[in-house]
Amino acid sequence: MATRKPLRELLPEIMVHIQNHIPYMEYNNRLFLVHEGQLRKEIEDSLRKELSPKAYAKAIQRVPSINLLIRIIDKLSRVYSEPVERTPSSDTDKPLMQMYEREAGVNETMASANKILNLHKCVALEPFIQDGIPHIRVLPAHQFLPFSDDPVNPLNLTVFIKFMGQARAITYTDRDGRIQQPDEVRLVQTYHLYSDDEILIIDSDGAVRDDLMLAQEVSGVNPLGRIPAVYINRSDFRLVPLPDTDTLDNTVLIPKLLADLNYAVQFQSHSVFVATDMELPADLAIAPDTVWNLKSSEETRQGRVDTIKPTVDIEQVIRLIEVTLSMWLESRNIKAGDLGQVSPGDAASGVARIIDESDATQDRQAQCLRFQVAERALWTLIRDIHNYWVDTQQVTVSRSKFSEDFAVSARFGDQKPVVTDRERIETVGLKLDRGLMGVKQGLREVYPFWSDDEVERHFAEMKAEQASGGTLLNGAQVTALTEILSQAGQGLIPKAAAKAVIMVAFGLTDEVAEGITKALPDVAVLRKEQTNGEIPERSAERPAAPDDGEGSPN
Repeated sequence: MATRKPLRELLPEIMVHIQNHIPYMEYNNRLFLVHEGQLRKEIEDSLRKELSPKAYAKAIQRVPSINLLIRIIDKLSRVYSEPVERTPSSDTDKPLMQMYEREAGVNETMASANKILNLHKCVALEPFIQDGIPHIRVLPAHQFLPFSDDPVNPLNLTVFIKFMGQARAITYTDRDGRIQQPDEVRLVQTYHLYSDDEILIIDSDGAVRDDLMLAQEVSGVNPLGRIPAVYINRSDFRLVPLPDTDTLDNTVLIPKLLADLNYAVQFQSHSVFVATDMELPADLAIAPDTVWNLKSSEETRQGRVDTIKPTVDIEQVIRLIEVTLSMWLESRNIKAGDLGQVSPGDAASGVARIIDESDATQDRQAQCLRFQVAERALWTLIRDIHNYWVDTQQVTVSRSKFSEDFAVSARFGDQKPVVTDRERIETVGLKLDRGLMGVKQGLREVYPFWSDDEVERHFAEMKAEQASGGTLLNGAQVTALTEILSQAGQGLIPKAAAKAVIMVAFGLTDEVAEGITKALPDVAVLRKEQTNGEIPERSAERPAAPDDGEGSPN
């Protein structure tokens, strides 16, 4: 839809719109940088506000390298994880459509747009041409701003504002009708404004930059007759969606909680030596780094050395981390994976596993509906802009034009729901118990990374065990075996004890039991904490795939 007034007359409203959204742009820029891997600065700034300089210097060295925002956005952005089936309105346009899928990398671009949409709640797609080859650019939310002057539908985009970096300001005094440029250099932000009819370049002073338009050969008229970008918005109520401020807060908070845990364990591991009524030399060797030198009254003065062992409720901190993460995931429409996977020995990896085993299938279905609309809009824009490029002899990969009524409907493949190892094994056990599958098929489902030779070998071992007096496990036994392996994998029982229980309970030989338990991690049952008691260490490591030299399976 065209604007109600020419862009030059809309400049006061557009400048107010830009100024009002500067905090929005700055926040989205921070969010984008964190998603690109620049999380540590946010954590450093947050810790610096909370801790003394000395405590900060120690704590910052123990911040775990875990960027949950990347994992959560990847978990949400699965619209293009399965093949997309695009159907053109006419078969004659299909070769040209496939050329764009190939040359412009439409699938890869849309997968990237899916991530940016879940990061910022909005994204823009901009086709462009370089060296005669078409491409599609994905614009994050800090690089553009939508504007509408539609009095009936404020969600209708009428002006697309693209942030184009800085340029030298044009400041002058018009005393005698001549433009006099001062010597000082001042930089201003520049913006490209697109409407259906016009293209205008302005700066943050609100000045129309005729010099930049001349240099970039922009006449002011939009030859395409439409805004050359597709805007995708997750909000149904605002043209510019409100950002989820909890996204950045929680991305920073959870590594901070893990850092608190690491920081506390450091002091729990280091006893504080207390010297009472002692004359300590200045060059005393401190082991490791803390001595308190106290003085008592003259009547009770006696020289002695004691130690203080700090205590930390590690389990309570871990539970707080799990609950915080679970609530955050649920707020993003993600069904959290099994809790209880975070342990003192590998807290960071336990947190990562909760996300990996979470399920965002429901949210993906809603996103698919939104991207079906986006696909139609994108291919309509590609039709118009490609035909313009052909008319102006800018495209070299194809001289063919899309038909005037060309349109595309997209169908997204169904995503399989996430199934944890425990759920998969219990399902296989139930099918075995009811005779719905054979043992070989069960082995393949439980261990999808096994080759056919490994399946045959383990099946032969089980048959040999049956022939020697043992029995093949039924569904209930498989479930019981799964529980034993799960407890051993979490470090609740030793690996050797798990092997012994399996041999006795299921009548298996040492060789077969060893084959079942060899992939379990060697984790101690109890770890002595620097407290007056002992707590169990629970490792969330699952049985790993046998190393066949081909790398880890997906």
